[in-house]
Amino acid sequence: MKVDTFFQNFELLTDAPNAVAKLRELILQLAVRGKLVTQKDDDEPASFLLENIETEKKKLIKSKRIKKIETLPINKDITFLFKLPKKWALIRLGNLVEKLGAGSTPLGGKNVYVDDGVKFLRSQNVWNDGLNLEEVAYITSEIHQKMSGTVVEAGDILLNITGASIGRCAVVPDDFDEGNVSQHVSIIRLINKDLRHYLHLCLISSLIQNQIMEVQVGISREGLSMNRLKDFLIPVPPLAEQKRIVEKCDRLLSICDEIEKRQQQRQESIVRMNESAIAQLLSSQNPDDFRQHWQRICNNFDLLYSVPETIPKLRQAILQLAVQGKLVRQEFDDVALRYLIERITEERLALCPNEKDKQRILSEFEKILEESSQGKTEEFEIPAICICDFITKGTTPSNSELLPEGEIPYLKVYNIVNNKIDFFYKPTYISKTVHTTKLKRSVVFTGDVLMNIVGPPLGKVAIVPDDFPEWNINQALAVFRPVDSVYNRFMYYALSCYATLEKVLNETKGTAGQDNLSLEQCRSLRIPLYTIETQKRIVEKCDRLMSLCDTLEAKLKQGRDSSEKLMEVAAKQVLTA
Repeated sequence: MKVDTFFQNFELLTDAPNAVAKLRELILQLAVRGKLVTQKDDDEPASFLLENIETEKKKLIKSKRIKKIETLPINKDITFLFKLPKKWALIRLGNLVEKLGAGSTPLGGKNVYVDDGVKFLRSQNVWNDGLNLEEVAYITSEIHQKMSGTVVEAGDILLNITGASIGRCAVVPDDFDEGNVSQHVSIIRLINKDLRHYLHLCLISSLIQNQIMEVQVGISREGLSMNRLKDFLIPVPPLAEQKRIVEKCDRLLSICDEIEKRQQQRQESIVRMNESAIAQLLSSQNPDDFRQHWQRICNNFDLLYSVPETIPKLRQAILQLAVQGKLVRQEFDDVALRYLIERITEERLALCPNEKDKQRILSEFEKILEESSQGKTEEFEIPAICICDFITKGTTPSNSELLPEGEIPYLKVYNIVNNKIDFFYKPTYISKTVHTTKLKRSVVFTGDVLMNIVGPPLGKVAIVPDDFPEWNINQALAVFRPVDSVYNRFMYYALSCYATLEKVLNETKGTAGQDNLSLEQCRSLRIPLYTIETQKRIVEKCDRLMSLCDTLEAKLKQGRDSSEKLMEVAAKQVLTA
């Protein structure tokens, strides 16, 4: 595929994941390989440009304005990533500069920053699209003068050389007044500043970024040394071609920005529309309102669920409708309610709860019967402790008791994948002895419902499968074992609903950045109360709708995968043309 053909179909390739970022990378690759603009016969060869730079550098060294930078020689048989176009030349970065060095930190560090003064540039101020001075620090003129070796000038190139932002690079604008720079940023000051914009493109392209990632140094924190940086190989086009490259790159990268902005606006608009439609559906006051709002979603289904970000919202809406009793027709009269409560109470008390729990169970059911006698006919909720004969959390054995092979499978939070148990992802076992003694409290069986209670995120839920007759769990998981009149798959869907957890999330206990659900909070989670027949109808409907969500996600993934493959093929054709 020719370059012109590729760019004529630019927007057709932007549906792939991270497509715009990949387009930017491709533009830069084409630029530094000489494939973005045409070479012209009347362009002066890059060798002339480099000879002039070398002459000027010798003058500067002779006048002791700069120090000589020793670089590795470039042999004729040196292997480079691609064949250089006609009139291009290859040179070490150190041979292009009059200054190449890291910044420094003022004595006293942050304590010497002032509210106003000389700008002190740090890595967070350096971005590929320019300097960001919103959170710039300042130092006094006196400190700035003491740090004369790291003064920043207009036309310098700044390159981050440590930390997560290593490789980010910016050209200091022509209207920059004065500044200094920290030790996490290097200053690249060219002998011929006319090269600065092309060199900036080169530095942020994968050609140089890959070199940066390959030669990082440092044990506790990645870093790039000046000794390595000076020997980076730079492909240099004629100066006139550099200008054409920079102009075309600026134009194409600007188009990328516009495409990215439109995509983001479209996605945000779809997400807002979906949230609004679901909010109206969930707040429906009567069946007619519900049907009207559901029809609105159906009429706009292809649009509302054309981006993956809306599918989780749809899943949660389905679960919330389920626990609200709006997915299936309710058949719940006073006689059926009393019969259900009698059965659950009998089943629950037969399990011999302690006196405190017994009184709580009887009290909760009495409240429901009283509400029913006052005319309430729907949306009854009951604490989980009233409908489960067992709610507890796991236990953690010693490291020596955790085995790669053994008799009893031992589950951790990472074994819950997509709300299913995936035990054979990092399987761990314990012995039968540990299982029946030290960890006997946390024995779980096929059909039990598990939920993680240490986050974020909280609320990963799964049903224990029948791969093994008995299992055990660690302390980050809680087990819910419902009585016979409560369908375990209904319990699974009820616990998966964010609305079930929402009522206790504000009360969670944990360290900063971590939310924990206590056992008491687990036992107090409010679960909707329906007959076993209604529970099964709800589960059947949920299963069908969740399957629809799975199909939607698979369809979106397939479409994006196809776009990504098309993008890769097109990019490869352009680079090898």
